[in-house]
Formats: sequence, C-alpha cells, structure tokens
Amino acid sequence: FLIKFENNEDNLLNLAGIFQSKGLLVEAKSSLLNCLNINIENYRAHFLLSVQNGYSDSDHLINFILEKDPNEIITNIDKIDFLFTKSNILHHFSKYKSSGQCLIEANNLKSKIHLSNKKDIKHLTQELKQWTELNQKNIQQNKVKNIFITGMPRCGSTLIESILNTYHRCKPLGEI
Repeated sequence: FLIKFENNEDNLLNLAGIFQSKGLLVEAKSSLLNCLNINIENYRAHFLLSVQNGYSDSDHLINFILEKDPNEIITNIDKIDFLFTKSNILHHFSKYKSSGQCLIEANNLKSKIHLSNKKDIKHLTQELKQWTELNQKNIQQNKVKNIFITGMPRCGSTLIESILNTYHRCKPLGEI
C-alpha cells in the first residue's frame, strides 16, 4: 500500500521504518534518501539514516546537518532528532567531544518531553531480568543473535547503540 504513494515524505518515512524492522537496510536507506529529496528538513529521516550509517555517499546531507543552526529548528522533537543525527555524524568523524555535547543537549531536551515513570521502569526491569534468567542457557551458548537495548531517558542507551553500530556485523534497527 505504501509503495503506491512513494512521493509522500510521511509514507517514505513509514516505509523506511518497515524496511529497517525487517532488516532490509538498502531499501530503508533508499526510502530515507527519497524522503530527504522531498524535504531535506525531515529530521526523523536524517536520524534514521545516521543510525544505519547511511550518509557514506551523501556529502550534501552531512554538510546540511553540520552547518544547520539548531536554533532555527522550531519543534523540540525535530531538534532532538537533529542533535542525535549530528552526534552520530560527528562520532563517525571521530569528533567525540562535539558528539557528546550534542548527545547531552538532545538528552536534556528529551527528558523534558518524555518524563520517566519509576514504577513502569522498575516493572520493565523485573520482566527483563526474568527473561534473562529463563534464557540463560541460550545466552551462554551464543544462540542469541539479537540484542535489544533498553533504558531510561538519558541513561546512555543511544550511545551504546552508536558504539555497537561501529562493529561491521551489527545491523541497527533504530529506536522504537
């Protein structure tokens, strides 16, 4: 259904998300690049592209992000996606201090929007602990092929994803 409406940036973004969740990263990258051809200021598309290291042949997109003034971005959601994107790009170019500054700024904004509920986090942590205990044999025998990173806001889960992402055998699927 979405493929019929590929000239719409929202449809392309949704299609990219579907492709990423299925592990079809080449198709996801193509959808994201098409989305950015329609609207270069779609910061969610930039973020998803940066998570899968999709900027390798897109110097004009890298320059757009690195030269963009974040104060010109109207919504905090867009600004958060922009800052995470910029952090990923800077990290790719080994500019770790600047990358970290972008992460701090993005996480500070994100914590104002997404307030955490300690009760829910505690419950989810218990469920994860129970799952881990039930699957300990598979984990020890290296039968687990997927890693899911979970965490509270500003806990470093995005940084861990970025670090794991530098390993050539890791295929990130982005945030859910």
